[in-house]
Amino acid sequence: VGMGLAMGVWRFFYLLAEPLVEFLRPIPSPAYLPMAILFLGIDDAMKVFMVAFASFFPILLNTVSGVRSIDPVLLETGKTFGYGRWEIMHKILLPASASFVLTGMRISLAIALIVTVIAEMVAGNSGIGFYVLNAQRSYLVPEMYAGVIALALVGFGLNKIFVFIEGMLLHWQK
Repeated sequence: VGMGLAMGVWRFFYLLAEPLVEFLRPIPSPAYLPMAILFLGIDDAMKVFMVAFASFFPILLNTVSGVRSIDPVLLETGKTFGYGRWEIMHKILLPASASFVLTGMRISLAIALIVTVIAEMVAGNSGIGFYVLNAQRSYLVPEMYAGVIALALVGFGLNKIFVFIEGMLLHWQK
């Protein structure tokens, strides 16, 4: 979010970071898995890196879009009221771009679940992804479907919780 705010506010920072972002973003997250295993091992650190890396870009891009979509009149009004950079950031930029930021987080939540399951399937020895793949390899079809249904319920539940929190944070938009 911080990098997205910086890229949205300062053109120089956007021009500096945008080529790297656009170079890394199109590469599918599972393609980083072999390198992550090589450098981080098969431990939780690898899974955390994979989830964080895959979840980073939707939040970043939505934050940049949210900041850039703010009406310049709002920013000028803040300056007229004598707001400094911190007050403009805190009282105008963050609230005005909050729906974009939270949309990016909601997208990243689903991506995080997907990447977690992929990481567990490829290089895990525990977790629901490992369970589903192990059941499939052992021809335990009911257990495999139970794992997939459990994943669906976890994803559904996480989304419902996030929508509830989003509604609390953005209560003024109702």
